[in-house]
Amino acid sequence: LALYRQILEIQPQNGVAYFFTGHIHENTGNLDAAERAYQKVIEVNPQRPEGYLTLIRFYQETRPNLSRARALAQSLTKLSPSASNFALLATLCSQLNEAAPALAAITRPRVLRPRIPNTKALLREIRGGHEPDTPFFPSLLGQDHLAPGPRLFFSPSFRCALP
Repeated sequence: LALYRQILEIQPQNGVAYFFTGHIHENTGNLDAAERAYQKVIEVNPQRPEGYLTLIRFYQETRPNLSRARALAQSLTKLSPSASNFALLATLCSQLNEAAPALAAITRPRVLRPRIPNTKALLREIRGGHEPDTPFFPSLLGQDHLAPGPRLFFSPSFRCALP
């Protein structure tokens, strides 16, 4: 921790040093300091998705605050509109029982690709158990011409994690 403090004295805009400072604080139970450090990662590098993903994970697992995690995921999808980020947003909305935003995020054409496992299961959960290939959602599922994307893995609670 002392080393990262020294780095930050010399380079106060060093996002990596803030990340590791947050990680150390989180692992030693100093959650307020960890949260501030992770927020600082985003502040000094707002165009880098890693800070958003780290703080989202923190709000999912360490200091549960799904509303804040969802807000960060919304910002992340604007910054980096990847399939994995939209799936993460859909997962968080689903966990907050926000069906309409979850459905909007998971039905993005970039998200619903045959090679991304469990998106159909998440879509079924969001839609209350209805099958995803019913007329409610007619045409995007099963389209083989959509480009492959990053692999996603969902736990039983549908928390998204990248390998």
